[in-house]
Amino acid sequence: MFVVKDLRKVAEIVADPKDAREQMRLGRRSSEFQGNLRILCTPANIPAFSRLTKLSLYDNQLTSIEGIGLLESTPLSILDLGQNRLEHLPDEIGCLRHLKELWLSNNWLTSIPDAVVTLPLLNILHLSNNRIKHIPSTIGAASSLQVLSLDNNQLEDVADEIGQCVDLVELNVRGNQITSLPLTLGNCKELVTLAVSSNALKILPETLGKCHHLTTIQANGNPIAYFPTALIPFTNLRVNLANTAITTFDVEVASKWRVLSHLHITAKESTPSDDTSVLIVSGTPYAKLAMAKK
Repeated sequence: MFVVKDLRKVAEIVADPKDAREQMRLGRRSSEFQGNLRILCTPANIPAFSRLTKLSLYDNQLTSIEGIGLLESTPLSILDLGQNRLEHLPDEIGCLRHLKELWLSNNWLTSIPDAVVTLPLLNILHLSNNRIKHIPSTIGAASSLQVLSLDNNQLEDVADEIGQCVDLVELNVRGNQITSLPLTLGNCKELVTLAVSSNALKILPETLGKCHHLTTIQANGNPIAYFPTALIPFTNLRVNLANTAITTFDVEVASKWRVLSHLHITAKESTPSDDTSVLIVSGTPYAKLAMAKK
């Protein structure tokens, strides 16, 4: 949807008595913000934000968001801080108790603070393209979390406590250095999408068989050599194991699943037309052997 850019200065927007300021799109205003929120988050401005539900501060070259806690009295539920230069987040971000969506992709963050994961209503947390090495054990406190995106960071593992996020629907950790997934992932019974492509995984945990709502597993580009037998009974599941180390799999997979081993896979081929699950194994030793036999 096309959104007309508000050409007024931030001070004008805040001072306008006719502006309800329910949604403020203040992206790409680095010359005004000068790396911080001093022109926005002041005690004098807070009464003007009594209806504020969505705030976008995208691509402002912010290095600090000190003062963000002053918005605690507002109904702010969506905050976009993506594409900035944030290296850390202040504890005061935990004051934003109404937050449901927090977008922090494309920053310089190295950790996920407790103040974020303990936000009581947080449903969606985007942290892709940062420098984060670990998911903290406190992630289990994110009891309302449904979507967690940490693509293209420096993760080496996924905390066992992820299994306490029982409402998790989507987990994206592509492009990291993860060597194993916790068995507790099987406790995420609402999980629909698991994206773990381009890591260092050798196996997928059998406990994924307890995630009965799964429809998509993206695990291509890993040294995985084994297909979890717990997934065999699934219907309408699409598993991408292209460019892995798969050499063989259970005969039941071949009989119950649609196995695609060639390189040029069309959208029609990769999407089941009935309840049949799909396994993509192009670029694997199995696929090369299958092609050699033809």
